[in-house]
Amino acid sequence: MCSIDFNGEKCSCGNVGCLEKYASIPEILLNTKYSSWKEVVDVDDEEILEKEAKYLSSAIVSVINLFDLSVLVFGGDITYCADKVFSKILKHLENKVVTNSKIEIKASKINNGIIVAGAMVVYNFFYNYD
Repeated sequence: MCSIDFNGEKCSCGNVGCLEKYASIPEILLNTKYSSWKEVVDVDDEEILEKEAKYLSSAIVSVINLFDLSVLVFGGDITYCADKVFSKILKHLENKVVTNSKIEIKASKINNGIIVAGAMVVYNFFYNYD
């Protein structure tokens, strides 16, 4: 997993400071009064939305700068009322990306099962080549 804090907390994968340890929805909800991302968005909890945007943008800026991406597509729970968090992510990306392209963040319209299948294909492509 991608580290966003090299001196951070230990992740379940064994690494430290992983994006998943900070930005996954279960981690973001830990020690809050919320049981779902939908609740956070529905009450418009600015502190948690901003925290999520900050963590995600830490990794996204590196990906954009490495691969010169202009469009990012998110899937899963984070896409509920996506503009609330996507606009915050874009604000964090301002002046941090080296691309000249306008960055767009979109919510996938494909269900999670397809996303998992796609991830498996990408994994097999990179790790099971002979």
